[in-house]
Amino acid sequence: MINKIKSIPSFCTSNKEVLNSIMVFAKIYNLPLLIETTSNQVNQFGGYSKLTPRKFYNKIMKMTERFNLNKNRVFKFNDLNNEGPFLAIRIEGDKVSVQERLKDISKELELKKYKTSILDNHQSVPFWTKVNNLELFTRTKNNLIRAVIPPSNSEKLMKFLGNKFKYFIDWSGSLFWIEVPDNEDNKIGQIREFINKNEGYMTIIMKSENFDFKEKVFSTDKAKLMISKKIKESFDPKSLFNPGRMYREI
Repeated sequence: MINKIKSIPSFCTSNKEVLNSIMVFAKIYNLPLLIETTSNQVNQFGGYSKLTPRKFYNKIMKMTERFNLNKNRVFKFNDLNNEGPFLAIRIEGDKVSVQERLKDISKELELKKYKTSILDNHQSVPFWTKVNNLELFTRTKNNLIRAVIPPSNSEKLMKFLGNKFKYFIDWSGSLFWIEVPDNEDNKIGQIREFINKNEGYMTIIMKSENFDFKEKVFSTDKAKLMISKKIKESFDPKSLFNPGRMYREI
């Protein structure tokens, strides 16, 4: 029966013992292999197997050498391998339009001067899911700020933040997620002041253990604060519901 098989065996695992068995299977029957893992096993940020795609790739390549298998028949995987700041661009559409748009962007931004990675669909989906879920900050114990600012002023905010903070920019430069180190609440006040001066507003999404509760969680300009105050007074004249919940003045 094995000689009649025309499909490629597919295995989804990162387990060492299972991978060994797969290699033996490929060796005995001289078959090509498709080896996959789930995005929570192996991903760009290290899954529960503590393997990035590059580390997993290297692991497979070493195993093929041990079993004397043809590497080209075992594994092929394009990888995102980057440390430090990076720019991620998402292009959607049919295959032809995506390829054409990619050529245009590469020429316009002169991407050949930089180190780039093109993610296939199986890499792109978990990557953008993690970006949308802010998994960049999941393990932090610091303060996390959400700041919204007009795109025309986003460059000013980037220069203000410099390399002093870890931050992520979304919404074409309008939305900043900023991590402020613990015990540096005075920096939050400085950021708030700068954002207010540049027609923006900010919210403290996550507080550190040593957060100074003198800092306001929400911030807005005086006009918006007055509007919120009038609405609050009309619906809750005695301030019985959640006093000071959003703003201390309300």
